[in-house]
Amino acid sequence: MSISEFFNRKSRAVIAAVTLALGAGAGYVGHETAQSMTQPRVSEFTLQQLPDNTTEAQFISGKLPVNAKYDALQPARVDEFSARIDAMEAQKDAMAWMESYDRPAATVRLTQDAISFVNDLRVAENLSERNYADLVKDYNARVGVDVTTWTGNYTQGINYQQDAQLGVMFGMIFGDEDDKTDAQISREVGDTMLEGAKMNDNAGLAGGAAGLLLGGLLTVPLWRRRNFPKVGK
Repeated sequence: MSISEFFNRKSRAVIAAVTLALGAGAGYVGHETAQSMTQPRVSEFTLQQLPDNTTEAQFISGKLPVNAKYDALQPARVDEFSARIDAMEAQKDAMAWMESYDRPAATVRLTQDAISFVNDLRVAENLSERNYADLVKDYNARVGVDVTTWTGNYTQGINYQQDAQLGVMFGMIFGDEDDKTDAQISREVGDTMLEGAKMNDNAGLAGGAAGLLLGGLLTVPLWRRRNFPKVGK
């Protein structure tokens, strides 16, 4: 399934919207802890593992709930992205032995593969934020091609990556999702992650102990649509 197919499925977006809107009563994410919440931690669970009665406190803690479901696809997804890193590392090593006139084309291919890797990773199902963080660390150590210019943020706000996925799904109900490419959808997740990191930093500078509630981060995609209307082609 492509990124667009996953994010454009109305049923997934509606489910995300309803559970988030109903909050603790629906048992997914609530606002019961308000200003006493600590900052979100990098999660040890995939979104598919969360039980129906997960609270916001559990979600933000990042710890795998005792009654979590088993995500059978998680190991395979980690292996899939690790294999892509292996392939890019092999490309990079091979470039060291190439003639100078062959390197420009090889560099372009490696950059394109890196862009695809980042775009796919940000919106991947069946990965925890810990998996995401480990894969980015491995990528940076073994490949190290900075593709931020083309992909936008993928390294900051990792502890908001799952929040960003839900926020984008929520926001797409009200937006122009059918016009978005896979890369644009992924970039919006990265932008929302970055917004989370900025809000986290600002709270720290202000001396506030309040955490960033998921409900607040949800509004980022909606805010972007409201403040940056689509320009006619």
